[in-house]
Amino acid sequence: MRAFAELFQALDATTGQSAKLAALVAYLRAAPPADAAWATYFLAGGKPRQMVPTKRLKALAQEAAGLPEWLFEESYQAVGDLAETLALLLPAPVQPVDLPLAEWMAQLLPLRALPPDEADARLRAQWDRLAPEQRFVYFKLITGNFRVGVSRLQVTQALATVSALDPKRIAHRLMGYTQIGRQPAADDYSALVAPVGEAADGDAGDTVDAGMAGQPYPFFLAHPFSQPVAEMPALLGAPGDWLVEWKWDGIRAQIVRRGGAVWVWSRGEELVTDRFPELAEAAMAQLPDGSVVDGEILVWLPGEPQPRPFADLQKRLGRKTLGPKLLRELPVVLVTYDLLEHAGQDLRQQPQQARRALLEALLQPPADAPQGTLPATELFTTGLPKRGAGLRQAQSERAGEAGTPELPFEALSPLAETTPDPEPFTLSPSKRGAGLRQAQSERMVELAPEPTPTPTPSATIAPQRTLRLSVLLHGADWDDLARQREAARGMGTEGFMLKHRQAHYGVGRTKDVGVWWKWKIDPMSVDAVLIYAQRGHGRRASLYSDYTFAVWNGPPDDPERQLVPFAKAYSGLTDVEIGQVDAIVRKTTRESFGPVRSVDATMVFELGFEGIGKSPRHKSGIAVRFPRMLRWRKDKTVAEADTLQTLMALLPGQDAPQ
Repeated sequence: MRAFAELFQALDATTGQSAKLAALVAYLRAAPPADAAWATYFLAGGKPRQMVPTKRLKALAQEAAGLPEWLFEESYQAVGDLAETLALLLPAPVQPVDLPLAEWMAQLLPLRALPPDEADARLRAQWDRLAPEQRFVYFKLITGNFRVGVSRLQVTQALATVSALDPKRIAHRLMGYTQIGRQPAADDYSALVAPVGEAADGDAGDTVDAGMAGQPYPFFLAHPFSQPVAEMPALLGAPGDWLVEWKWDGIRAQIVRRGGAVWVWSRGEELVTDRFPELAEAAMAQLPDGSVVDGEILVWLPGEPQPRPFADLQKRLGRKTLGPKLLRELPVVLVTYDLLEHAGQDLRQQPQQARRALLEALLQPPADAPQGTLPATELFTTGLPKRGAGLRQAQSERAGEAGTPELPFEALSPLAETTPDPEPFTLSPSKRGAGLRQAQSERMVELAPEPTPTPTPSATIAPQRTLRLSVLLHGADWDDLARQREAARGMGTEGFMLKHRQAHYGVGRTKDVGVWWKWKIDPMSVDAVLIYAQRGHGRRASLYSDYTFAVWNGPPDDPERQLVPFAKAYSGLTDVEIGQVDAIVRKTTRESFGPVRSVDATMVFELGFEGIGKSPRHKSGIAVRFPRMLRWRKDKTVAEADTLQTLMALLPGQDAPQ
């Protein structure tokens, strides 16, 4: 534990990226594989479930330190971190020992299942053997709040340095490593850093062996785009260079179909197959073996023109069991927008437009398809289809060859009819136990803008299938697309996704292989009154920086109206503004409830949020998603703040009051 605690301190003490990387590499090279396995798990974002309730930890620490509850709470509020408070207040260790991190984890994990008295006795014995700096990390692990200033990308780079492997290979191997409930072992770490040819991912990384059958790919993330529409031609070029889709408001997921089985992975690297059985069933029926698709999980009722709000999807996630009634009332679909693997071949280095063409060929409903079909193998030997009937006839003839899997031809037409012929790219056939070599295209495809008529929102409805395509939108220019984007909220989306036709599928939020932009609509907003304030954490532990906001429950002419709380927010203000608000909070405090203060209603803020839904659990009857402060409305009085009726009017149309 000492070495891991020293690593934590080294990472926490510096902001230099090279210093962090050096500390990570030094630790990983010196640590036993079992310790490195757990360290990688925590540093890459893994979080074990809380092992002991916080309330019991506080009570045990108060007793051991001989402090009254009020003094312990004041100390906690002054420090701002529970683990650090516990480490500082406990008496010095009786006989410190230095056990390996893996051995400590073997002792900590059973605490959750022990009777309280037995768990308490073990806790006292354990912290009596740890020095204060090790206790800090120990309590971070117990409370499930381990966080340190290092990114997953930095951990990936450190592992790549230690193993002398490509960081992209390490990123792929890391997928699923930090699942909740996982207990990494020495063999898991050894597999992460194993030389090419010795690990389960093949000798070249382009095919997937049985050892990684359910492994997803690292998710590629988009950058936010917020520049004015007038600047888009200069910044992005012509709209025809981009594939434009709705930005769906659901759960990002990959479906992996390999070896006759299906896995559904969320972007948070959680295996959620059992939460969405209809997706697994549809994947078995709609996807050929050796496929990985990327898309968005949404609640979408049959026959409806747009998905249900995200709040309905949360109802699915919040249930421990999925009964027939819930599956009927809240059915989910996967709106797919990328194909990462086909026939066991990694397609991520192929252009966006080529991946899209093959995805369309896989998922377009057969009833809508023309007679011609395109064998899957031909997409890899001829590139995108050529214009004209000659190739269509040749493809139809090839489709009759025995043993060749057939895919509908029709879905290639949106790209084929507007795209000049590209240079062909070739993928070699996969072999058992060997990697697949992927020949890269010699040049990028030059594309002309698409002179496609602007569709109305109703024309963009996807076919009613469980696995369905994310529709493409077209515009004469960026102004035209901006006008279409205004319909996003009515379509149940957050705006547009812009994906360059030549973009490869990268790792994380990178720009080195092409670009995805998320062009979101402006957030919903209301003017709200600050009524409660709470001290922050970390560097804001001494400041009141976390706030509760309220709106009026009646119109201005109602003398009985009151302020009703509806949201909490802590982001959006500058450090200077936080200091100013903190001073006002201290001067206008009405009551204190532990770390929370009730204050006079004197400050109005414009509060922005991404979504809104009904919630019987909240006093206001509504809940908002991702609330943050947009600006301090010093120009407004409290009486001018918005009302609950204003919030209700923002609810999705089907939920809005008549």
